[in-house]
Amino acid sequence: MPSVRLLPNVKRHDLSELPYSPTIWQRIGGPWSITLRAYLWTAPLAIFTQPVVEPSFWNDYSTVSIWLLIATLGYLAFGAVLWLGWLAFISRQSKPNASAVLVILIAVVASMSRSATIGLLVGPFGLTGVDWVGRLPFGAFLGFAWVFTSALIMDSKYRYQLHLETLIADQQFLLKQNRESLNQIRQILKKTPQDWIIDSHRHLQQAMREIAILSNDSTKVWSKVTPDIKRTSIQLALATEKDPWISEQSLSGLRGSRSKAFAAITTTPLMNVPLVMTFTAIITLFGSTRLYSISFSLAAVAFGIVLHSSIILFFKFLISRYYNTSSFRYFLMIGVLLVTSLLSTAIASPADFDLLVLRTIAFTATVFEIVWLIATGFIQFGQIQRQEIVDDAKVENERLESSLRFWQQNYIDKNLDSEMNNAPLLVVAMAMNRAVETEDLKLGLGAMEFSNLYFSEFAVDILGQDAIEIESELDRLSHIWEKQSELIWSITGDRADPKITRRIVAALEICVSKAIRHGNATIISIDVNYLANSPAIKVTDNGNDYVEGSASLGVEILKELSNGTWQRDRSGGLNIVTAQFS
Repeated sequence: MPSVRLLPNVKRHDLSELPYSPTIWQRIGGPWSITLRAYLWTAPLAIFTQPVVEPSFWNDYSTVSIWLLIATLGYLAFGAVLWLGWLAFISRQSKPNASAVLVILIAVVASMSRSATIGLLVGPFGLTGVDWVGRLPFGAFLGFAWVFTSALIMDSKYRYQLHLETLIADQQFLLKQNRESLNQIRQILKKTPQDWIIDSHRHLQQAMREIAILSNDSTKVWSKVTPDIKRTSIQLALATEKDPWISEQSLSGLRGSRSKAFAAITTTPLMNVPLVMTFTAIITLFGSTRLYSISFSLAAVAFGIVLHSSIILFFKFLISRYYNTSSFRYFLMIGVLLVTSLLSTAIASPADFDLLVLRTIAFTATVFEIVWLIATGFIQFGQIQRQEIVDDAKVENERLESSLRFWQQNYIDKNLDSEMNNAPLLVVAMAMNRAVETEDLKLGLGAMEFSNLYFSEFAVDILGQDAIEIESELDRLSHIWEKQSELIWSITGDRADPKITRRIVAALEICVSKAIRHGNATIISIDVNYLANSPAIKVTDNGNDYVEGSASLGVEILKELSNGTWQRDRSGGLNIVTAQFS
């Protein structure tokens, strides 16, 4: 996938030095805190709500267009000062992060410029209201709140995108190198008899099975990497095609949709209540003091904050306690917040206060409160989701590096006509056996990653396109274990899909191995039933009863192969295993 750069033009720093997990101050001082997108993120909402806190608007509703014009001019001044501050103090810095104090100072000065501009234009436009000096404290806090919120959102989005693009570029390079190696194998496979390929595949499965058995022993190094062993064991058994690499997916698909993000924040309690209520309280207090006394404003805001905090925390508990895919509780919370903001104003005396003004102020403050609730939810969800994708890309790259290193260090490429090179999987199997003998975890992991990549590329070449014959597979199992146990079997019904049959064979191999290794069974009976839509197996052995933890790797693989239907019981001195496949 070609690299697509959608980042804002912030090439003032060496962005490659930006940390993956920055602090809040590093985010505020990041390269996306003062950008055009950050500015446009809040300006429209602030412009449309400006008349609400102006006394002259409530005295004459016809002044709304003038107030909107003045607010627009104020925000143009805000944007101009932001741009000048960025140009003079930030754009020429050589560090990946600017000083958070400097960024906050620029935002505060810009917001105070907005407030001063509005205050200075009140008189010339024939309006009345708070003078420019009285507006400065409100502007100072508004600037801090703006840069704090917008910096976290913008930085979370674009820092993730920058790191993801870097990882994708690395992955594309690693994939190219690995595929050059695999192309050599592809040429070898064209000249290799199918029985050689199948035989080497079985040798590799056996080597992998030995590692899987050792992983159940906590004293062995292999117990540290059971997820890798499980993944490789299933891949070897089924030879399934690999899911697309992250670099092979679209950036838009990786980022996810807004609807998906909103669905996530409405069904999980992703909201920062202390931050939201603090911003709401201060903004509402500054705005209401233009219309009412400080004592009344303090009392009203304190009551509203306590009431709304209780409502939000109650619904946050409900959302976390009774999780499901419904967003009803989230929207009910929003409805309750809006309704209580209107009803609670009835406590004030109608003789002393205009209820329409009170309710509009309370309603507007609640709208800002809800916007911040949603914004903090988006920040938390975006950070979690994006970090997971970045971490997945890093893990994929580490696996590709391990696979490539194994190829370069262990594959004999000097003589491509040698018998060893005509069966590449034998090289991997020998390396796994050597890793077991020497407890070389790095070598074992490299062999596993190489085989994963190998199988995802050559699944059809390994197992062929023909339907697998379960009779021949059971006959092979019988020969493998003939010195330890006698295998008898019966097969009922027609053949199943080859993919399902491969699952059945892989499960039978594990069941037989367990019966002999753990139970010392001397007779094993296998029944395969193809009559139903979901083929079933039953394995009965005369071995001893043995304790088998539900978390053992063999059990985990059996459960995955059988979609969780695998079960072992003890009855009449016999071990009985059953499983269904689909």
